[in-house]
Amino acid sequence: MQNKIVVVCGFSASGKDLISKYIANNYNYYEIISYTSRPIRPNESENNPYHFITKNQFEKMLSNNEFIECRTYNTLVNNIPDIWYYGVSKDSIDLSKHNYIVVLDILGLIQFKKHYKDNIISFFINVDEQTRKQRCINREDFDEVEWNRRYLDDKEKFTEEVINREVDYVIENYDFDECFGKIIDVIGGN
Repeated sequence: MQNKIVVVCGFSASGKDLISKYIANNYNYYEIISYTSRPIRPNESENNPYHFITKNQFEKMLSNNEFIECRTYNTLVNNIPDIWYYGVSKDSIDLSKHNYIVVLDILGLIQFKKHYKDNIISFFINVDEQTRKQRCINREDFDEVEWNRRYLDDKEKFTEEVINREVDYVIENYDFDECFGKIIDVIGGN
């Protein structure tokens, strides 16, 4: 039997990274760490939660066709336009060896589904805007302009219809233990 890839999706500050880390640290799931060119936030480090590389390094990997999926985000940092790259390298996964868990957006999930088909179990972690905004403020690197831009972009790209069509399970995350328990009920606690 081939192993599975659990894909965790959600908007900013929904808790998807925390859920992914918890499952990787406590269950038999190997965490897939994406690459990004975005700046490191306070309390982050290399491999936590990303491989942090320069835009030039990312573009070189992209031109060498090293990614299963990748995406760009046009962003504003302190009201200055920037582009951040995110992607998962092809050599991050060997389903003959491990079960995996990865945090992706819906577009990344679609790419993974094309590549891995029936080996995907996907979750969308749902939290209302006000709770997510407060979580972002608590991160210490909150930028109101960037929050508003991302919020509108997410609403436009990832409608409820798209989420319901692409994701296997939508889970509310107002209580971590309850949210986590629902995910473990689906994937098993092996």
